[in-house]
Amino acid sequence: MKAYDSTGILYDDNGRANPWNTTATVERYILNMRCLHHSHETAGYSPPDLPLNETVASESVADLVAATVAHAGHQRLHISERTSTLPGLNLTAEELYFVGRCIDACKYKNNSHTQADHLGSPRARCEVPAMNMEAFSVTFGCRDKTRMNPSPKCSLW
Repeated sequence: MKAYDSTGILYDDNGRANPWNTTATVERYILNMRCLHHSHETAGYSPPDLPLNETVASESVADLVAATVAHAGHQRLHISERTSTLPGLNLTAEELYFVGRCIDACKYKNNSHTQADHLGSPRARCEVPAMNMEAFSVTFGCRDKTRMNPSPKCSLW
């Protein structure tokens, strides 16, 4: 998804410096980036001492798109594969999907920004895409206009 970050949009499919977006596309992109930045702020992941820099913004776009595309792929699985659960866990298959997507964020004892400040914290990389996915809000029954179900939601397209 690096082709859609703030640097990638300046190059064509042959890697040449050749901005290929229309003015309207660039304006929409800027609005979407502001939306993602706002999501980081709302979630508490953009303190004044760690602004949402270009690398974190680029990773945020990649995380959101990857989460959206992976969930769409999950939804296309055969119903028997899409509804499997684990014995002993009181989680639906859809809940397990989102838990599995974010399990890496749990391996860190301290979710400070110094762990991976060049990519964003593991917790932010889990929560910011989730809060911007309608499927997450529906799956977990998040109330409207709460931290994990903001309005509007960000998307790249």
